[in-house]
Order: sequence, then C-alpha cells, then structure tokens
Amino acid sequence: LFVKVINLLKRLVDETLNFGTHIESISKKALSTLFIILRNIHCCDPGIMVKLYKTYVLPQLEYASPIWNHHLKKHIQILEKVQKVFTRIVFFKCFRKAKRTQTLPPYQARLKLLKLKSLKERRVINDLTFCFRILRKEVKLRASKYWVFRPTGLRSGGFGIDYHITGRRKYLTVFNSFFFRVARWLRLLPSDVMSSSNSRIFRKKLIKMDILSVLNISDV
Repeated sequence: LFVKVINLLKRLVDETLNFGTHIESISKKALSTLFIILRNIHCCDPGIMVKLYKTYVLPQLEYASPIWNHHLKKHIQILEKVQKVFTRIVFFKCFRKAKRTQTLPPYQARLKLLKLKSLKERRVINDLTFCFRILRKEVKLRASKYWVFRPTGLRSGGFGIDYHITGRRKYLTVFNSFFFRVARWLRLLPSDVMSSSNSRIFRKKLIKMDILSVLNISDV
C-alpha cells in the first residue's frame, strides 16, 4: 500500500512538491479526449460542440483545481492550450463557411463567440468559490486556521481577511500560495458579492463579472 501511495504521489507532484507533472498529465488526457470527440462527432452546430466539450473535457481540466492551480505562466499556457485548440477547430468547422473567411480571430474573440470563459478565469472563480464556502462554513474547514481577520475602517465596518506572515523571505515563499492569493482577491470583491447568502449565489455573481479585471489579473 505504501508503495502504491508513493507511485501515486509521483504522478501528481515532483520532488519539490510542484504540480507541474499533474498539470501536464491532465492536459494530455484532455487533448486526447478532445480529439476523440472531434474525430467521431461530425457536427457543425457550435452549441452542441461546446456542450460536448463542457461535459467530457472541462471536468478533466478542472477537477480539484484549487489544490493544484498554479501561478507559473508555463503551466497556465499548457492548460489553456487545450481550449485554444478546441476553439480554433470549432471556428473553422462551424463558422468559417458561414462567414466566408479564412482569418482566425484572436483567442478572446473565439471565447466570446462560443460564450466560454478562459480556463484561467474559471480556475480563479473555482478558487474564490471554495474559499467562500470555507468562510460560510459550508465545508468542515476552519477559516481561522488559514486567515487572520482584521477590523476594517469605521465607514465600511465588518472585518477584512488577511494571511498572517512574518519576514520578507517567508513573504516571498507564500505570496502565490493558495490561501494568500485568495485573501488578496477577496479583499478586492464588491461588498454585494461578499454578502451573498451562499456559495451558489456567490458563484453566479462572479460568473457575471469580468473577474480578472476586477482582481487586476492579466489574462492569457
């Protein structure tokens, strides 16, 4: 059993506990699934293609993403490549003949055309939603274990969320860690979003927002 656990961990993380190996693995599996769908489904309806993509490919790219979501650009691009390939093929398959054009629109334009969000934006929403569930006690995790709550100004009232760290060296180590970065993001959200009664409503509000712009996060 111990050997099996060690082998499983090797497939998820490297010797520095980096999830790069896992990210490359799920990207390859998602691409394989995507090509199987595109090879066997002969359909020019973009709505159907998007539904198939969301049903069979997206779950592979997002399962438990708050655990392994990474800040390195190379890992973000490895994941985003899957959706870039999908939007490119679907555009040429479903829209090129209708628009009589050979020009491929930029990635962001293709996302808008297919009513999709970038994978990076979806992972940010997943991170925020998971931490909001902790704050609302919807999961069995204590918020005080991960964050420090400080009183805000008298005008705004309530409490602000923070991540307690000491020393510059430690700061650089944890700056991009999960609970630290989400604490930064939560402080930037509008009060009407943070006052949502449950995580379902909270997530719906995030989806309607241009969340990357609100959080000052560069897009892919």
